[in-house]
Amino acid sequence: MMKKPRTTTVAALIFYNPIVEAVAEKPVKLKITAEVTLRNCEMEYWEKMLHFLDNTYPSQGGVVFQVVSTHIDPTIMQANLSSEATLEWSKSNKTEAKQVTYKVEFQAYLPCQTPLGLKEFRESELEQLRGYGKGVRKLSDRIYDYDVYNDLGNPDRGMEYSRPTLGDVSTESPVNEQTPMYVPRDEALDDSKTKAVAAGKLKGLLKNLIPTLRNASMNSDSIKDFSEINSLYKRRTPLGVQLPIENWSRLPLPSMLTKIPQSIKEIYKFDPPNGISLSGGASCCLRDDEFGRLTLRGLNPLSIERLKIFPPVSKLNPSIYGPQESSLKEEHISGYLNGMTVQQALEEKKLFILDYHDIYLPFLNRINALGERKAHATRTIFFLTPLGTLKPIAIELSLPPMDMNSPSRQVVTPPVDDTTYWLWQLAKAHVSPMMLVPIN
Repeated sequence: MMKKPRTTTVAALIFYNPIVEAVAEKPVKLKITAEVTLRNCEMEYWEKMLHFLDNTYPSQGGVVFQVVSTHIDPTIMQANLSSEATLEWSKSNKTEAKQVTYKVEFQAYLPCQTPLGLKEFRESELEQLRGYGKGVRKLSDRIYDYDVYNDLGNPDRGMEYSRPTLGDVSTESPVNEQTPMYVPRDEALDDSKTKAVAAGKLKGLLKNLIPTLRNASMNSDSIKDFSEINSLYKRRTPLGVQLPIENWSRLPLPSMLTKIPQSIKEIYKFDPPNGISLSGGASCCLRDDEFGRLTLRGLNPLSIERLKIFPPVSKLNPSIYGPQESSLKEEHISGYLNGMTVQQALEEKKLFILDYHDIYLPFLNRINALGERKAHATRTIFFLTPLGTLKPIAIELSLPPMDMNSPSRQVVTPPVDDTTYWLWQLAKAHVSPMMLVPIN
């Protein structure tokens, strides 16, 4: 992350040959192309005030280009530097873009390959970035210390309880007490995502802290159809739709608030996630590829197992929960194996299963006895695609059997028409809540 500085120095390189006899040189002009990306940082109020005061000075700042020799000048024992060329910020450009890009061409050097003329600048930059391991540590400090494990034994109780010290100055033993969790730069949230997450938390809190507003906009705490899921997102709300005014009239609020029901309702709207398909009218369903990705990134990724036996077999008592054999058949999945047979897919380790059947089936009667709650025990078969992603190809939904001879099971496969499309989405909707419950 980089805040907008008053000046940013960008060094370019030229080659200097110290063997050539020094002669009087005429000033030359160099045309250098550069690409410098400046990302606007979400600042606190005091930072915005300082930034405003800083911009009141005549110099608005910019990018400073300076040519640096790759060799050391023997007369001064330093790298030759050109005069600075400043590219000021455009005063007429009022863009609110998150990033402003200038073009530049640079060459990256490993530390051992850094030209002599740039080593001093590189070392100076590292001194500004690294920490010293003393005092309060900051997240920006580049510190990686070592320690020894000397508390494995208890020699005070006797020699038989003593344990050797593990690690020394030449053995890497990371210190876990003071270092925070490391987050790679490509995984860390930028300012816009951090702001979106904070806004989402606030919207979630509002739904619980102001139940009267929530009850005014919803007749029940359960979801009746997919259109109610669409209404959670800003983009899916038609411009002409507003809350029924009779619901707002029952609120213990001043009458003036009845004029802005749509504005208050918009507080609860979430930005539509990228993984949700919001095209095609009322569609709000998870794509199959995104469903597979979220399965791997869920709370129970270790519940995904390679399918070794097809069809899968239950381990529950057949006298209570019916036959142990699954209702999944080869004809259910053979059309989604890229031309392979089921046996070939098993041998090539292309089939995986997410099996919640035995975990949830004993508790379904109590879950479904709750008001407006319905659940199924699920088995989901995934196929490993050539792209390395998991694609769901069959979902088995099971209920406790009413008759031991006819178990209540249904197999749903990817859609071929409008009817099977919604059945497929409904089957994935039954699997998703099970992935959100941590299983030990």
